[in-house]
Amino acid sequence: MLAALATQPGPIHNVTIQDLPEPDAPQGGEVIVRMLASTFNPSDAVTVSGAYASRTEFPLVPGFEGVGVVERIGPEVSSALLSRRVLPIGSAGTWQELKRTDHTWCIPVPD
Repeated sequence: MLAALATQPGPIHNVTIQDLPEPDAPQGGEVIVRMLASTFNPSDAVTVSGAYASRTEFPLVPGFEGVGVVERIGPEVSSALLSRRVLPIGSAGTWQELKRTDHTWCIPVPD
């Protein structure tokens, strides 16, 4: 799966596109969201710079905003969320094809 990756803190232009393994099957309340679109926000550049070192781990897939479709669900997730278009908020990682996240961070949006 393709992803934008910051391997260490630094300027945003050091982020590279890499082929990463797809996430494992979702567990518990997790979902896998296939990202359709993502934005670039100044907060992404600040995070990649290392400004939030106490709460940021590298390597890091940036991206705090985007929209995608729930492609896989964990065993504790309602099947109603499957195939729904969502905003997967609450953590970085929208600059990749597949984002693993807790379903409670997925806000359904109209198609």
